[in-house]
Amino acid sequence: MAINKALGVGVNSVLHWFETNAEHPYFSVWDTKKTILFQNSADDMDVAVQKLSENITAAEQNGYNDVLILKLHPKKEKSGYVTDKSETIASFTFRPVELPQYQPYQQYQQNNSSNAILEKLTGIESRLNAIEEEDIEEEVEQPKGIAGYVETLLQNEQIQSAMAGIVTNFLGKILAPKMSNQMALAGIPEEQDEKILLAINILKQHDECLGDDLIKLSEMAVSNNGQFNFLLSMLRK
Repeated sequence: MAINKALGVGVNSVLHWFETNAEHPYFSVWDTKKTILFQNSADDMDVAVQKLSENITAAEQNGYNDVLILKLHPKKEKSGYVTDKSETIASFTFRPVELPQYQPYQQYQQNNSSNAILEKLTGIESRLNAIEEEDIEEEVEQPKGIAGYVETLLQNEQIQSAMAGIVTNFLGKILAPKMSNQMALAGIPEEQDEKILLAINILKQHDECLGDDLIKLSEMAVSNNGQFNFLLSMLRK
């Protein structure tokens, strides 16, 4: 019958038992199949302890966790070798390394928890992707008002040609300053006053954000004079 229970685990427990119980240095170590693994026939107790310690430590470092049997012998065999017929005065069962502790239920719970977290992360990722797609769709929508026409004109060369006429109709009437005294200072003829007022009245019917668009155009004239001059050149062709 196989021996499965161990009285001790690890080199320290084996050495403690040996030093407590051994009156002679002679010992042998067997597996549960009655195969001898190593023995000591030296007459010196210190040598016996060292040999036992080195062998058990090696098994411990290699993760050997089968049950082994340490047998104590009262005398050295004449042949120098211990056999299963040799007299034994005490024995000690041990494992060099403890068996792993399996906890199937806890592992099952942990796996379920991990799956639940993964599902939640997947759901969050799907929602984030949907939000990003909505943002992209909103970003590619054509902006409203005059600023939209200007932005499209500046970003796409093909649209520049197609929208040149529309830009001309809109922008030809709003590039001059609003106030008559400002026109005089800028050297613009005063007859532009009526045209400016007429253009603003017309544009108000087609652009609900006209004031904002005019501010953007005026800011462009100050901050990006190159684009502003480009628009002027398009209008004057």
